[in-house]
Amino acid sequence: MAKGNEKKQSLETVDTIIGRDCFIKGEINVQKSMRVEGKIEGDIKVGGVLTIGSGGYIKGNVITSELVIGGEVYGIFEVNGKAELKRGCKFYGKIRCKGIIIEENAQFDGICTTTEKGKQLFDQIDIPFKGIGKKSPPQEVK
Repeated sequence: MAKGNEKKQSLETVDTIIGRDCFIKGEINVQKSMRVEGKIEGDIKVGGVLTIGSGGYIKGNVITSELVIGGEVYGIFEVNGKAELKRGCKFYGKIRCKGIIIEENAQFDGICTTTEKGKQLFDQIDIPFKGIGKKSPPQEVK
């Protein structure tokens, strides 16, 4: 399949899109897939693929089936499948997934586990980023 057709097909299967000019503060629950180009502060649950575009920003706790990060994210991510960090993205926090792909020039500052054995360690380690996790609410985007 040609790259242009691949991109068109993936956009057609996105059920929820948060646009560049959109800022959401609060909890989001999506049954299928979601693409974020705007800013979100809060907890997110996505039943399908969560894609954060290059202009996207998330600060909070995320549970999703699959994850693709192109933008900037802060938080705790629980992914039932694979996670993919694209070139130029910025990841700060913790991620638990079944597999991870980190492209060249992607920034990853945090903790990752891909096994059940690592789950205990993952749960015990507190991340040093203010406003993330259950101890304190996310701070506003400036």
